[in-house]
Amino acid sequence: MTLIAGLMSLFCLQSLFLSVETIIPLYVRENHNALSIIHGAIIMSFVEVSGLIFSPIIGLILEKLGRKNIIVWGFVIITLGTVGLGLCDLIPGKNTTKGDYIYFIGALIFRFI
Repeated sequence: MTLIAGLMSLFCLQSLFLSVETIIPLYVRENHNALSIIHGAIIMSFVEVSGLIFSPIIGLILEKLGRKNIIVWGFVIITLGTVGLGLCDLIPGKNTTKGDYIYFIGALIFRFI
């Protein structure tokens, strides 16, 4: 039963995560005039940068902390990062250069998480 619950939660989390990646380029193009499509691509790819940095570290501490603990903490961290990215929409100053770049930096931070 635990395996089925784990697989279902992983499926739901990945569905949410991948849905965000399909929306980001369109959202950036329509709502942030100072940002280009390249900025959207950088936002999308920052998740891979964090994976490149943290995967070896997690591999080293995996046995010490336990696989289940790492998976649970990974779900929590990915969910917080995705929710934080959604909350970046509340940053004031849309369609101003300063507001757009604040959104860009915030989105990079939350995608890195």
